[in-house]
Parts: sequence; C-alpha cells; structure tokens
Amino acid sequence: MEVQFPSDKKDLLVEVFYVGVGTPPFIYGVEGHVTTNALEEIEDMVIEEADPADYTTFEKGEGTYLFKAKHEPADEGCSAYWELEAVAFKPMPDPDLGEDDRG
Repeated sequence: MEVQFPSDKKDLLVEVFYVGVGTPPFIYGVEGHVTTNALEEIEDMVIEEADPADYTTFEKGEGTYLFKAKHEPADEGCSAYWELEAVAFKPMPDPDLGEDDRG
C-alpha cells in the first residue's frame, strides 16, 4: 500500500467552523503540508476577517467553510501573507429538524 505524505499534497485545505457574530471562528480540519505556526497565522487571519464590519469571508452565514490556502512570499514593500479562497460551504443543520427531515 502506497502512503501519501501530507507534504506531497500540492494544495492546503483548511476547514473552518463559523458560528456567527460573538464567537470566533476556528480551524478544525486541515489537509496538506503546514506548520503549527502557519496554522496560527491562518486562524488569526480568519478571526480578524470574521469582524462584523466585513462579512465577505463568511457571507453564507453559520456553518463549515472549506478554504484553499496559499502562502504568498514577501516581496519588495510587502510582507508574506496567506491568501484564502473559499471552495465549499456546508450550513449548520437546523436543530428543529428531526433526523428524517434532514435528508
């Protein structure tokens, strides 16, 4: 059986859970090669972008967001940064619906 190491994966996918205003979003799933320091940078950025003044990152509301993360190296006059692209969204299940109603 051939094993694929995380460092062999080209893309870094980051799963973020967003509950809404007042609760910071948090990372709870990662696929790909990344250090814990880089994850902290990404999570700090995600929390900052959850500011109620700017809903573009979490415009679909409460639920799970999947982002493709790309590290942009430092350039003249610009610090290195992470660029996130939303690639999927899964809304939170409605707690009022029973298991049979969720489909």
